[in-house]
Amino acid sequence: MRWVKWPVAAVACGAIAAASWTATLPGRPETTASPAPSPTVPGIPAAAPSPLDGVPEGMIGRWRGNADGPGGVYELELELTRGNKGQSVGVSGVGSATCRFSVILEGTEPDAILFSEKLTSGSGCLGSSGRLALRGQGLRYSALTEEGDVVVGELHRV
Repeated sequence: MRWVKWPVAAVACGAIAAASWTATLPGRPETTASPAPSPTVPGIPAAAPSPLDGVPEGMIGRWRGNADGPGGVYELELELTRGNKGQSVGVSGVGSATCRFSVILEGTEPDAILFSEKLTSGSGCLGSSGRLALRGQGLRYSALTEEGDVVVGELHRV
């Protein structure tokens, strides 16, 4: 009977190895647990936001450049201010159009932010969500419109 245990153990080890390999394939969502929120105590101020909670200092200011999206190339204007996640941290718009957007901070990285743009004035314009990343002296704009079209551009400080 001893020889029966060996094949069973081998099959079990193979199944574990296959499951581990499958879990590490690219494109699979991570399954790490989020840390529990820290409790607040009356009379003691909450922890100050970390530098990654707001717009990186090097991104604050006025930017302008060309963006390539649905319908061709157009001039994009952007002004970023200080703010934290979930807040409006600026305004954007297309240079010659009447559409203006509020830029909402959705997430942060050391030299980039994740954002969404919500229409504040104009009509026939699409909001978007995307990423702004510092690249040398420039700012890389990449976004998806509400209809799923890709918009990319390089902005420079004005």
